[in-house]
Amino acid sequence: MLATQRSGSTLLVESLRATGSAGEPQEFFQYLPSTGMAPQPRDWFAGVDDESILRLLDPLKPGTPDTSTPVAWREHIRSSGRTPNGVWGGKLMWNQTPLLLQRAAGCRTAPGSVCARPFAT
Repeated sequence: MLATQRSGSTLLVESLRATGSAGEPQEFFQYLPSTGMAPQPRDWFAGVDDESILRLLDPLKPGTPDTSTPVAWREHIRSSGRTPNGVWGGKLMWNQTPLLLQRAAGCRTAPGSVCARPFAT
């Protein structure tokens, strides 16, 4: 599913998941390779120096970098999002597109990889 924040996409995704036959739609593409975590509030305010804002935000959690190969990353997403009937489900927010393209580009260049190209070059 392609969605934007605050659009009701979580309700729709959970409804699809509840069928048991429409994949396991998750936001696979939100996780930052540097932390293995979704963006944290401070990430959204990168570059802000106003202490009145920064003091309201929790400190960044360091997380653990995702060191999986591009092919392993793709295979994890493919297997985690699939229901037993073979249907895959996922959710992509517009702001996650650059990260998806970056990770998918690494998949395209992996030796022996067969990976769809999101855009012709």
